[in-house]
Amino acid sequence: MPTTLILLALASLVLGHEPRQKEIQVGQEPVILTDSDNQSRVRVTMRNGNVVVELIDANGAQYAKIQQDAKGNRTFTYKAAKGEPLKQVKFVGPPAARQRTKSRWDPPADLAHLQETTQEERARIDRLVKTMFDPTSGRDALVAKRELILMDKKAFPRILGAMANLRDKMTDEDTVEERERESTLKLADETLREMDGYLNLYTRPVVRPGTSKRYITYILRLHYRRWVKELSAMKKLPGPHSPPAPR
Repeated sequence: MPTTLILLALASLVLGHEPRQKEIQVGQEPVILTDSDNQSRVRVTMRNGNVVVELIDANGAQYAKIQQDAKGNRTFTYKAAKGEPLKQVKFVGPPAARQRTKSRWDPPADLAHLQETTQEERARIDRLVKTMFDPTSGRDALVAKRELILMDKKAFPRILGAMANLRDKMTDEDTVEERERESTLKLADETLREMDGYLNLYTRPVVRPGTSKRYITYILRLHYRRWVKELSAMKKLPGPHSPPAPR
């Protein structure tokens, strides 16, 4: 993928000139940027995934500095010649990773109750799921977890749907709210694995605080695929499995 470079020609603030902008694509071959004022040139190359900016054919140009911000963007600033305004070449770091496309194995947030579930059972499941997903419920969340495990197959889709709803709110930012969401998802993931230990059998780690949204999405897809292909047709879920012993 080519890397985008934005060339900013900044006039002196004293003179009040408007900056000039130019966008350039840089790939494997070096790109030479020529200053139209005095023909000083800058060479931009990619080396081992890093941008290297060099001033060549200075024609009286004076080096200033290279800065890098927290996002990895690099700005090369130089003065073309004594008395001339500063020039800047700003490298804007590699484009953000392409968003993963939606999969048919992404569980919907409104995953419905099973048809055979009675109205009383539905009300109880929804109440228990709400308690387990409430970060302020404390020990009541653990009690709800145990009761949902006993309800077995009838509770599985509603828990998975609630996890999908929480997944959609994830930001991967280190905040108190994000940690609470991750702790709730850990509890829910453990609940599903107590009903069906398939993921433990193949040593897929449980979701926990600090887990990325990408991995959470992956785990939910595994649960949902397992549900659609096998669990939904069973009368009773298999229960937990012991993970294989390390070799």
